Amino acid sequence: MDRNLMNISKVERFYKMLFYKKGITDNIFVGNLPSTLSTTMTNMMLIDCSVGISDLHSHGSGSVNVYLYARPIGTTMEKDIKTLNAMENALSTTLDTNVSPDYSVDINWHDCGYDTNRNLHYDVVNIKLAELFTL
Repeated sequence: MDRNLMNISKVERFYKMLFYKKGITDNIFVGNLPSTLSTTMTNMMLIDCSVGISDLHSHGSGSVNVYLYARPIGTTMEKDIKTLNAMENALSTTLDTNVSPDYSVDINWHDCGYDTNRNLHYDVVNIKLAELFTL
């Protein structure tokens, strides 16, 4: 097992590259969203690896939360279900087509919420990550 594959920065880079230009969003952030967001950004993704990766001696295992954000629509600030659904579908397709020789990914659970500080609706997808054992 290559223990360097469990480095959080390596896992963050893996996910950022996995999701880059896959039709989910052009606005991909790792760790935290910027303190200020451009009003032209209608959707964005946050990759949160703070849950951690565990060393199980034969392989690494853990999970990552991926937040999919969309600005509310209309004067009633409704959740933009259409945008979030498209983002989540593209995310699922991307995970299904993962061909990494180092990491296996599977969806654990889904949730949703509203970020009152930024006035953004979000769907969160928790993704199980396993570092693959290599000889």
